[in-house]
Amino acid sequence: MRRATGEDQPAVFEFVLEGISAYQEWAPRWSPTPPSPEARLRLRGLFDDDERAWVLLGFSDDEIVGLISLSMATGADAREPEPGSIYLWQMFVRPDWQGTGLAGALMDRCFEEARRRGKQRLVLWAAAGAAQARRFYEREGWTLTGETDPDSSFGLPLIQYQRQL
Repeated sequence: MRRATGEDQPAVFEFVLEGISAYQEWAPRWSPTPPSPEARLRLRGLFDDDERAWVLLGFSDDEIVGLISLSMATGADAREPEPGSIYLWQMFVRPDWQGTGLAGALMDRCFEEARRRGKQRLVLWAAAGAAQARRFYEREGWTLTGETDPDSSFGLPLIQYQRQL
């Protein structure tokens, strides 16, 4: 595992788009919209801005097989989180690596990083239909906050989870 930098951005975008595209298994009429060139430029700055974001990559040889990130804002929610909180921005593990313990290891490193930043709570927005991901989060101690976004700009209904550290 290692922290991502701006140089990793193209590979990270490809990996995330592949992960999001898998949502079509349970949302066949939905398709992801790749970020615009302007959004890519704006997001590139996050990779090297330790105050705003942190992206950790898991590798097998030189290939990305997992990713987890923290951020002070997300596409799902541009509001800054409450004091003492930070967003779990993205988490993806390649399907052939699911069930290997990689996701739990990524999550543990994410918790460590949030604590290092002085945070006591993590917040995430999950696609309501992402049953496998939601089961994983719930096993990891995440609980629903009651906040929803049925008409999200992402194009799928979203639900919010939180996890105290």
